[in-house]
Amino acid sequence: MVLSLGLKVAEFRGCEFVNEIFKVLSDPEKKGHELLPDGCRNSYDIAGADQRRIICDFIVGMTDRYAIEFYGRLKSENEERTFKSILNKAGQINDLPCFV
Repeated sequence: MVLSLGLKVAEFRGCEFVNEIFKVLSDPEKKGHELLPDGCRNSYDIAGADQRRIICDFIVGMTDRYAIEFYGRLKSENEERTFKSILNKAGQINDLPCFV
């Protein structure tokens, strides 16, 4: 059990990030699944009834730092953060594998 106020706040914010990322990615009206990396999107397209599971697997594979960055890009009003380069030093797209 977490008793520290500081850790409780961090736990609350982490839950907020994960829930909001899931909500955005699973929104069929806004086609949120199109924000998934290629491998996950391909799995999503063929998953049928298990599409939400693909999204969960993608989120579970995120590091804390990646989840915070991903959330920040979704929700930030700061253009620099929203449109920050997604390329790594080698010029490749920073991508997470889809664990299916």
